[in-house]
Amino acid sequence: MLQTMGWFDQRRDAAVRDRNSDSRRPTVARIAMTWEAGHDQTEDAMIDHSHIGAETEEVSILVEQSQLKLFCQATGETNAVFWDAEAARAAGLDAVPTPPTYAQTLLNLSPFRTNLVLDVMQVDLARMLHGEQAFEHHHPIRVGDTVRLKQRVADIYDKKGGALEFIVLETVARNQDDVVCCTLKSVAVVRN
Repeated sequence: MLQTMGWFDQRRDAAVRDRNSDSRRPTVARIAMTWEAGHDQTEDAMIDHSHIGAETEEVSILVEQSQLKLFCQATGETNAVFWDAEAARAAGLDAVPTPPTYAQTLLNLSPFRTNLVLDVMQVDLARMLHGEQAFEHHHPIRVGDTVRLKQRVADIYDKKGGALEFIVLETVARNQDDVVCCTLKSVAVVRN
């Protein structure tokens, strides 16, 4: 009987092959590139702490009712205040507010030209995990606001003798009146 491999089986088998192939072993090309750059990456390289304080450019995004409604549907939000202007007015609000985690969606919808982790620090995405997410709210984000976002590397630290490195990213979201609405913190975990 002929058996065919499904997509999941192919991905799993490829991951096992990659893990067993010792893909971190230095290749001639990798050694040549690092030699020319003046770095020895044949050993596990730690993330350079000089990246602390690195910032992105500022990006802007308009908070749109249609995107907010899609977010509420996707997350199962049942409070009509977050998608219905009449319900928001009946609740005593002057505009439709956004749910607490919507700032992350705004960040995802308006990507920076330069990704601090992947482009600047050149971290291998295959070795990275999402570790933590936190929001500190200062002022409501509302439909009709133009939110400006700027991200910076707040900290880099390691644990377990460098086996795990942590990159702390902080994003500040300001509205059109230059009022800080939210501070987003995320932590990326990098396996060495």
